[in-house]
Amino acid sequence: LLFITYVCITTVESPQHWRNRIMATDGENDFIFSGEESSSNSSFDASRNPFNLRNSDDTSASSGPSELVAILQNIRHPSPLEPGADANDDVLKNPLLSYPSSKRITGGPMLAPPRIVLSRSDLKSRYLVLLLACVYFAGTYYSYDIPASLHKQLSERMGGRDNFETYFSLLYTVYSIPNVILPLFGGLFVDRIGTTRCILVFTVSNLIGQCVFVCGVQLRSWSVMIAGRFIYGLGAESIVVASSTLLANWYGDKEVALAFGVSLALGRMGSVLVDIASPIFAGRGSTVMAAAVGILANLTTVVCALFLFPVEKQAEIRCRRNAEAVQNLTASLLSDGDAYNLMEGEEYIMDDEEDDEEEGEQAVRLSDIRYFGALFWLLSASCLIVYGAVLPFNNIASGLLLERNYFMDPDPGCTLMYPTQCTGGTLASSNPSMNSSGSICPTNLHVAPVLPSSLNYTFREEGWLQPSYVLETLHHTDVNCDDPFFSQACTADFCSAQKHATVEAGRTMSIPFAVSAGLSPVFGFLVDRIELRALLTVIAPTMLLIVHTTLAFAGRGSSPIFPLVGQGVAYALFAAVIWPSIPLSVGPGSIGTAFGTVTSIQNCGLAIFPIIIAAIYESSGQRFIPHVEMLFIILTIVGIFIGIVLNIVDASTGSKLNGFQSSTDVSEDGILEEEEVQDII
Repeated sequence: LLFITYVCITTVESPQHWRNRIMATDGENDFIFSGEESSSNSSFDASRNPFNLRNSDDTSASSGPSELVAILQNIRHPSPLEPGADANDDVLKNPLLSYPSSKRITGGPMLAPPRIVLSRSDLKSRYLVLLLACVYFAGTYYSYDIPASLHKQLSERMGGRDNFETYFSLLYTVYSIPNVILPLFGGLFVDRIGTTRCILVFTVSNLIGQCVFVCGVQLRSWSVMIAGRFIYGLGAESIVVASSTLLANWYGDKEVALAFGVSLALGRMGSVLVDIASPIFAGRGSTVMAAAVGILANLTTVVCALFLFPVEKQAEIRCRRNAEAVQNLTASLLSDGDAYNLMEGEEYIMDDEEDDEEEGEQAVRLSDIRYFGALFWLLSASCLIVYGAVLPFNNIASGLLLERNYFMDPDPGCTLMYPTQCTGGTLASSNPSMNSSGSICPTNLHVAPVLPSSLNYTFREEGWLQPSYVLETLHHTDVNCDDPFFSQACTADFCSAQKHATVEAGRTMSIPFAVSAGLSPVFGFLVDRIELRALLTVIAPTMLLIVHTTLAFAGRGSSPIFPLVGQGVAYALFAAVIWPSIPLSVGPGSIGTAFGTVTSIQNCGLAIFPIIIAAIYESSGQRFIPHVEMLFIILTIVGIFIGIVLNIVDASTGSKLNGFQSSTDVSEDGILEEEEVQDII
């Protein structure tokens, strides 16, 4: 729905827009003005030619290149406003500002400035590219969040109570480790190999990594699972770099931000889907089957990457034909075959040097890091801390919600009538739980059934995974519901209740990503207009502080819906603020380095925080609440402090983030922006 809405917004233009649109063709008439198509047999209409440009077949006398150069030089260096001139007159004597908005060609519609070069942002196929990007983003995020969505199931399958959280946290740590380095060089790979080739390579890498991970789940091998996640990390984050380049190439300046927002928002729906679907697949099938669905998701991303090749090829052909038409017309306008820079009158060589220079400005140069100021490093620290309170929380959200809301420990005063016998299944007889007064304990959908205190079954039936089941002390982490002994013979009631609880916890833990996916484009749109970015970096962690304080201390069984909605709102708000703020904190030639540095710092936190969480969990008697939540509370407090300092530094450096600059500021080349000109007028 978001994608369809985006297409509608960007395609339903005003009629005037389409009348003014100028298209380039490769027919006999090289240009069509005012959006009116001309047939190959029609003559070139001079009345529709504001600059008296000659048709390639027109040999009649016309304005020479000198007049065209003069016009375009005046566009580059407009004359100042004459004394006493009215603001509604032809301001700045700039043909591109005054002519289209105030003059008409006789008998024709109002014209827009000629746009004679066709780019990818003019092609309707850009919507297909965006759709493909959304799909492979969703597939990538689906597989990334599979371990989090199967937290409880993996705990049972891997068996044993010791060090599970430590090994589980390593699944996310090893994913982030290569991405501490790769973001610094990902842009170079894309520039050298090509965007579509890089996306294909990265999606294939993800597919291989997910296959290895599923093999590890099948073999119950932590080492194989961790190796698969490491391989997956090599490609997953690099896809973001390649996709950013892809969308930047296909969308103009006025559409690229919204395109980024839509692609990431719809991509995050993969996280929502996996949180809901994986517990269902695991309950109706097995944990291995739920993990294997990620392979299908990654196969889909590979197919989308392959589809990009013909789309890119066709776009390249169309743009090349247009460029050749432009070059031919330029040659016909310039006398004696001389090539001049129409803007400066200097020699102009029609090649890719300018593009290479622009790409070089965005390339990663590690030497630029030493020139970054306090504003950049504060943004980096804020990104490290605030994301540390969001993404690692999602990794353990399933286990935390089961402990807090959906599969709470039974009342300690309730014990089984026969403590060493099975409670449900083919091996069980009537064995209710009783309280100290001898009454049957009331059942609660969100409270785990009481387990036997110990088991001693030395025989084995067909299908059971172990030769015997002798457990002096039975803990809930010892119950493996993938084993028919537990799920069908001995603790069927426990496994059935747990299955229902994990499905409900999965639906609930999807709330933050669902909310952030819906609000990310909206917040991106609003932040661009209200600015106040530094102020919002304080508001977002403040919201997270309220969220984690509520989860930690609101009481056992209190609804998690409101805190998780707040988490999604804060996540979407912070993401809409932090990334657009990076280019404002560095010079225009260091943007690529800045983004790479921030992403590396972010992944340092995402590699370290899961290990810290696992250590706190193990030292707290395998409990998430309240000590793990206290870590998130501390992080949000630090994030608020960093945001306050950021506002102080921003105010002292011209309020670049909060947008309180003077309207008379000029750009680096000394030329006023159009909005600034209007403000002056």
